[in-house]
Amino acid sequence: MPQRPIRDVLVRDLVLPGATIPIRNIDWFRTLAPGIRLPPGTVAPDLLRVPVKHAELVLRSVIHLVADIRADAPPTVVWVLGKDELLVLLDKTRLACAPGLVTVSLFVECDEVRGTQKVEVPFAVGSPTRPSGLIMSTFDRVAAPAPVADNWSASISAFAWEALVTLAQQLAAGVGNDASKRPLVPGTIAADADLLLVGAMARNALSLLATP
Repeated sequence: MPQRPIRDVLVRDLVLPGATIPIRNIDWFRTLAPGIRLPPGTVAPDLLRVPVKHAELVLRSVIHLVADIRADAPPTVVWVLGKDELLVLLDKTRLACAPGLVTVSLFVECDEVRGTQKVEVPFAVGSPTRPSGLIMSTFDRVAAPAPVADNWSASISAFAWEALVTLAQQLAAGVGNDASKRPLVPGTIAADADLLLVGAMARNALSLLATP
């Protein structure tokens, strides 16, 4: 991973499938040793303990993958539902972490509501003392003005969920590869105070489950 000093602070390029991101003080990112390939179902030895400010930076760097737009496209998308439209400001997406809780915040605009609205989507996830793998839950209605919540709760929650999963997928893939040279995948998404926790693992060999 390339390194370069800037103003006496070490900056390293975090190389992920969807983006290369210069980040200061990135000691939390532990990749597999050169030449190591994990067997199916094997968990990477180091749990990624990502400071929330870095997790948020990575999220905004790969959010174009969630929106299915080019990386160099304008950082906005417009959702359309019948005659209703919702503008989503991708570059303002935020992330917050507390023990067992990850909150993805989207910033949206529509004609029915004055000004930009911050819509927080909290996900109950695992914690250091209560791991839950990839299981998470949220509310079925977002806390937002009625025109937003009535029409867009499902879309906003789904987008926030995909953003969190994509963030974890990108980080896990950057850790290394499995025995078949495929990128690792997240096996755990959890949270602690101001920390996103991601456990990378090799895909399970599902072919072994096939009925003879």
